[in-house]
Amino acid sequence: MYRAVDALMENMGSIMDIVMRFLGPFLILVASTIIYFLLYEFFYLVLPLLQHRRFSFWWDIHVSIAIFLLVNVIYNYVLCVRCKHGGEKYHQVLVELARVTDYRLPETEEDLVDLERKYETKIMEVSVLIDSRQEPWNFHVSPSFFLLLS
Repeated sequence: MYRAVDALMENMGSIMDIVMRFLGPFLILVASTIIYFLLYEFFYLVLPLLQHRRFSFWWDIHVSIAIFLLVNVIYNYVLCVRCKHGGEKYHQVLVELARVTDYRLPETEEDLVDLERKYETKIMEVSVLIDSRQEPWNFHVSPSFFLLLS
């Protein structure tokens, strides 16, 4: 039963990878459209309303702040889109973050498997405790208890 669930989850992960490959460019297009629409609205609808005060002190401040925010949004969006999750630089960031937070980063595949096993054991212990608190008068053994024993 659990192998079937594992196989199903692995296949769902593959399907989600494919969906994300198509969803990513679509979301980039949506975000770019929103940014373009806001630009159009500001420069073609809002600024003409301030036309009688063109090149005054407040008009210059207003346009400067708008251009700064525009450049900031586009710059950060491009950085987010081009972000790579992997490679040597990404690993260096993870190591530094682990060092600062006193987290033991798994270095080998065995360490990673051991960490996953400890996590699963902790989750099962919590679920057994929750089951036993919900029905303390009932003396049956829950299925999660057998998972803990295996």
